[in-house]
Amino acid sequence: QMFQLFVCVFRSTSPSGACVMFFPTSWPATPNEFNRNELEHLALCFGFDSQLFLKPLIGDTVSVDEFLYFLRRRDFDHGMHYTASDRSGTYYKAVVEVSVRLLQNRTASFKDIYNARLAFDLHCSDVNPENIMVTEGMAEVLRALKHCGKATTPATVLSVLQDLRHIRTPTMCTLSEMLAMLPYCVGLDQLQVRQPMPYGRDQRSLFKLQDFDQILFTEDVLRERVLSATARSQAAAAAASRDASAAAKKSNKSKSRQQKQQQMQQQQVPHREQSSAAPGMPWGQSRLAVRSAPAASALTATSGRGTSSARSNQSTRSAKQQQQRQQ
Repeated sequence: QMFQLFVCVFRSTSPSGACVMFFPTSWPATPNEFNRNELEHLALCFGFDSQLFLKPLIGDTVSVDEFLYFLRRRDFDHGMHYTASDRSGTYYKAVVEVSVRLLQNRTASFKDIYNARLAFDLHCSDVNPENIMVTEGMAEVLRALKHCGKATTPATVLSVLQDLRHIRTPTMCTLSEMLAMLPYCVGLDQLQVRQPMPYGRDQRSLFKLQDFDQILFTEDVLRERVLSATARSQAAAAAASRDASAAAKKSNKSKSRQQKQQQMQQQQVPHREQSSAAPGMPWGQSRLAVRSAPAASALTATSGRGTSSARSNQSTRSAKQQQQRQQ
């Protein structure tokens, strides 16, 4: 009875046109756990029986990993398969998993998930109720996001669909993909696109100028311009920070390379030549002295050999002459 009193006894219409169910809490009390009331809120977001996700629950709480294990094990497929809408249990399994991750990261509340489901049901295709047909300019998807109180740019929608579907030109959008777009959206109440019109006259009794963009264009066009400008500025800031970090890394690499080269040059000094140098002589002169010493020793050795051989030849000649004289 208390749960019925605080959760969803009545409904009302929001300023954006979406029928809103009131929830007592926006997110789970703890990021990695769900209690019984929060699991009932999650089931009511998609129109299921409030007791659907409580069947495998043993205690009062269940962790996110355990709940996703039960979900992937298809414990809830029977209660989700073509019960609340014309969608299969496998389709809702991906939807519930994305919703749990959004609630865990606190990037979307129970109210946001409920409004997104209602807007998707309103704009889904009649032929294939599991998808919203993606047209040029993403008009249908943007209209569905507007009905759930969110706004974004067509480039953001296209990039999210390309990342999720891994294709260049997506042609459809599922409910899980629409829920994945919620963290990249901005609330309609947070955007002030229309400025107050300056009526009356100024101090010189002249009528004040009017901004014709505020008159000629709709709020959707003005909102898209504001969001596109902020997206471009954020992209430029991210590119500038990326370039600055790359330049800093490059300078650090060049400095480290120079330090290594200096260390290598210091380690390549010839130790032998330093040991042979005289204590008061420069390194270049000692090197020349070391190189000239072997040459001088070689010259003295060859000169000594030449003189000894000449003397032996003279002695033999004189001995032969004496023998000839005696004969």
